[in-house]
Amino acid sequence: MRPEGELRVGLRVERGRIARVDIASSRPDIAGAMLQGRQREEVQAALPLLFSVCGRSQSVAGALAWAVAAGEPIGPETLDRCARAVSAEMIRESACRVLLEWPRWLGETADGAAIAAARGVVAGGSDAGAGARHQAVARACFEAGGATWIGQRTLREFDRWLDAGSTVA
Repeated sequence: MRPEGELRVGLRVERGRIARVDIASSRPDIAGAMLQGRQREEVQAALPLLFSVCGRSQSVAGALAWAVAAGEPIGPETLDRCARAVSAEMIRESACRVLLEWPRWLGETADGAAIAAARGVVAGGSDAGAGARHQAVARACFEAGGATWIGQRTLREFDRWLDAGSTVA
């Protein structure tokens, strides 16, 4: 185990479908110690900096948790804005990992233009062009829009899609 701990994710597949997901973490809880006794603004500023991955998602989760703890109403507009921010970050982070690491593992060269496109996805994704940028990143990684590759429901469908693709992913 590494000093910073590990995050283990296990999948159980039954009849070609994911039947169960298990997640176990041995990471130390540094956030609690660092944020205890801080003001709301300090916490909101610190959350995205505490973890090297998913800073926007950490910030959104913190803002929502604080609002709930304070008894503040959270409307559908706020939830929609939060969901767009987390989705944009998820797309960017996943795409960057795929585009940077997978070619290296396969002895290939990373596609600089695709990496730039992935990094260009604006967290929050609230402007009119966000959907098109997200689809462009999905095509750069997976040679198809998100609905296509996420839509593979069985291992056989997924394998066919994998075999037909020409991208590293």
